[in-house]
Amino acid sequence: MNPEKSKTHGGFREGAGRKKEFGETTKVMRVPESMVDEVRKFIESRTEASNDLQDKIYELEQEHDELAQWRQTYEPYLLEYKQVRNKLRVIGDKISQKQYDRRNLAPLKKDVIEILQIIGVGAEQMEE
Repeated sequence: MNPEKSKTHGGFREGAGRKKEFGETTKVMRVPESMVDEVRKFIESRTEASNDLQDKIYELEQEHDELAQWRQTYEPYLLEYKQVRNKLRVIGDKISQKQYDRRNLAPLKKDVIEILQIIGVGAEQMEE
């Protein structure tokens, strides 16, 4: 026997052999003939349920990825919104408590400028 030929023939080859029909190992069993159809239907229903579950898991993973992408994109704006909302509440409280003087609106202007800085508008643009 030629030693070179034996290295390339026989033995394990990746991807060779019968493929798994159910995605897992199987076992041979003897089943009464009257129950063969019931057993087949049972196995098919379990396989369909497993496929449905895998589809649902895939959908949920996609939704999670979309949510993560949305959050990464819009979360900075949400934080700005919360800062502005809180600052506006403070201004509203000061107005209702008459802490601003109609003759001197410099403190109000200062608070408004802080809000504009939070949202990225410079004071130069405000004065125009």
